[in-house]
Amino acid sequence: MSRLLGSIAGRAVLLSTALSGVAHAATPVVHRSHAHSRAHQAASAGKADGAKSPSPVRGIEARGRADEVSVSTGRLHVTVGGGLMRRVDEARNIQYVGQDYIAKQAPTQNVVNLLTMMPSVNAMPTDAAGINSSGLQVRGLTSNDMGWLMDGAPVLSPGAGNYQAEVLDTENMEQLAIAPGSSSTDDPVTSSLAGTIYMKMRDPAAKAGAQVDFSYGSFNTFRGFFRGDTGEIGHSGVRAFASVSSATEQNWYGPGIQKKIHSDAKILKEFSNGSSIAFEQDFNLSDSGYYYYPTAQQWRQTRWISPDATYSGVNDSSYYKLNNAAPFYSGTVLMPMKFVLSDSLTLTDTPYFWYGYGWSMGGNTVQQGSTYLGNQNADVNLAQGTGAGSVANGTGVLVDNASYGLTYIGGNNLKLNWHTRHNDLYVGYWYENYNLSEKDPVGIVNQATGSPYDITQRANQYTLSNGQKYYSANYFLQYQLNALYVGDSLKLFHDKLNINAGFKDVMITRTADNYLPGATGHQGISENVPLPTLSARYSFDQSNQIFILGEGDYRQPYMGSNLDAYGIGTGQLVNGSSMPKSEYAIKEEFGYRYNGTKFIASVVFYNMNIVNRLLTLNTYQNGVQVSRTENAGGQTSRGVDMQFATAPIWGRFTPYVTFAYLAARQDNNTATTAADGTVDYLRTAGKTQVMSPHYQAALGLTYDDGHFFGNLNVKYISSQYSTLMDDEKMPGYVTDSLTLGYRSKDIGFMKAPKIQVALNNISGSTQRIGVYGYSDNARTTQGVFGGTVNGSSPTYYIDPGFAAIMSVSVGL
Repeated sequence: MSRLLGSIAGRAVLLSTALSGVAHAATPVVHRSHAHSRAHQAASAGKADGAKSPSPVRGIEARGRADEVSVSTGRLHVTVGGGLMRRVDEARNIQYVGQDYIAKQAPTQNVVNLLTMMPSVNAMPTDAAGINSSGLQVRGLTSNDMGWLMDGAPVLSPGAGNYQAEVLDTENMEQLAIAPGSSSTDDPVTSSLAGTIYMKMRDPAAKAGAQVDFSYGSFNTFRGFFRGDTGEIGHSGVRAFASVSSATEQNWYGPGIQKKIHSDAKILKEFSNGSSIAFEQDFNLSDSGYYYYPTAQQWRQTRWISPDATYSGVNDSSYYKLNNAAPFYSGTVLMPMKFVLSDSLTLTDTPYFWYGYGWSMGGNTVQQGSTYLGNQNADVNLAQGTGAGSVANGTGVLVDNASYGLTYIGGNNLKLNWHTRHNDLYVGYWYENYNLSEKDPVGIVNQATGSPYDITQRANQYTLSNGQKYYSANYFLQYQLNALYVGDSLKLFHDKLNINAGFKDVMITRTADNYLPGATGHQGISENVPLPTLSARYSFDQSNQIFILGEGDYRQPYMGSNLDAYGIGTGQLVNGSSMPKSEYAIKEEFGYRYNGTKFIASVVFYNMNIVNRLLTLNTYQNGVQVSRTENAGGQTSRGVDMQFATAPIWGRFTPYVTFAYLAARQDNNTATTAADGTVDYLRTAGKTQVMSPHYQAALGLTYDDGHFFGNLNVKYISSQYSTLMDDEKMPGYVTDSLTLGYRSKDIGFMKAPKIQVALNNISGSTQRIGVYGYSDNARTTQGVFGGTVNGSSPTYYIDPGFAAIMSVSVGL
């Protein structure tokens, strides 16, 4: 085995030398927010069935099911629409993205960008290559309302979907799926009002081998990827793979750079009776510069705003070296296990552990003698680290208002299935323990250059006169979750009718302890939340079916964003302590599917009634990008998702079409504070909810003859409001992308070499593509009680400029 791997490694080095010349001949953010919200992520898991990577082929013909294509030299799995749709028999709306589509996109892309062609998904990339995480809206809801699962375990904690770029590399993503607006009773998630995203890590190959990728393109994007498979080790039934990738990209506007090192690995043991044990891990190290997000007026004037490229003095808190999140380490370890106890009993168990820790930076100018710890004046010598003994009172000093958070989350999902010919009964228990320690030091900055000293070194952090560290934030968050669930699936009338019922009882206790002087020291709450599910599917024949679903949903607020916070230069409260109520929802779906041999279609109508809608406001605190959560009353959303796709037609083409309609209405007036400090209400009842476009439509077209291939994607998203008062909105827009490539036959030891070029934003527009930070009202208005409510400007995501990325890959 060592000799074989050594040979593979040697060939990889020779190949990388040869291909690097080709790659370099090519023509050439989701930001990291404040570490407490940045660290508020955990791990995620999936159930989607996978399709193996396509083999080199000479010709294809449609045969049998519309989501599979038979090929003359093997089997090329092409879900209809080039991998954007497949046959579904579940009693809910679930949409799949297969490897056929994933492999035709730039390997730098993240999970959200790969889902952008789904009917009601609005992906808002912040960088041209997709190295950073993207903003996400589904049915007018955000990534904070999404459950994220990988192979049965959560990989992002509730409310932390902004960091989805840290999960699987695309080469290791066997399949991706989204269930908009729903989750299964046995899924270890609660926050799934917007739906659940399922990711499946590929299994290790049966034979030893390797894969090498190189990508190069616009904005000096470069990425390298290597994966090695052991094949079956002896006759043990054990096989494994490990991969590593490294990517860099310059900011598409303004100064700054994005860096990412990522690793995935899996060990799989399969038994003859169908049992299996797997060990999976992913690790991510990122270094990302901030992007700034413009208001409508700023966008009209300059299209975008960015950190300062050059340093202009101690008041320049926008200098780009003080506006980045680096380094941040995160990783997930999970162990999915399946034990076939008998013909009718199966036990599954998935323990998991997520960890994340790292730094974010933000510039702030404070004055000697006016430094505060909480609401109390603190004796801090701002001359520390400068070489001077002291500075005069009133002297302005530029500091690094950094943040550091350490999060660790452990959990386990245990389920016992009893299945017969017509019945499948399961019971389970899910436990999760979440811990976040947030200690945000104030760091020393070189006053002459504006560059912060290495904040990871304690010597570069300011101390108080008593020798203790000077923290701008200091708190600890924890929750413990216990959930018992039971479900049953019954098949009747020769399996034409499938009735499913489930019930999950979630018991959760969460606490927050704030150690800053003057702050509310302790907050806590315990909740018991019943989550019922009832669904049914009826198949009229092999092609036509209808389904109906009713489901309850719950989302807890992220407590760290609602603690007392104070300005370090004023001691004034910049965010008051609050306890937002948990979000509850009742959701219904009714759908029709046609699963034909030549094409597949789906039409799904839905209704959602939400109580205590949680909205996340992206803003700044002490110079650092942060997120705040608040209740926005009730909401009613209704809409329809439509999909249509075919098997290959005209020999090699597979078209795909989608349409979505959404009507999201606010049910209540919104509480606010008038200019004189009194409580008032905005007249928002009956108005359209923010970030809720009425219409979306998409067209995809894929060509693939086994050698030459191409993929064209075009999507339209209509206008959407960016304020609760509907007094500002962004116009509708169109996005587009194109991929062209060629796969070769095996050449010596090189298996299926492939070269492709992915073109994103072909039109080169810099349009607004989403709301980054909403506001209550953009214009000054009068409240219900007559108070004057001042307006504030919302901010927007901007479509990254045109980018071309060439990729070369080969198997060994």
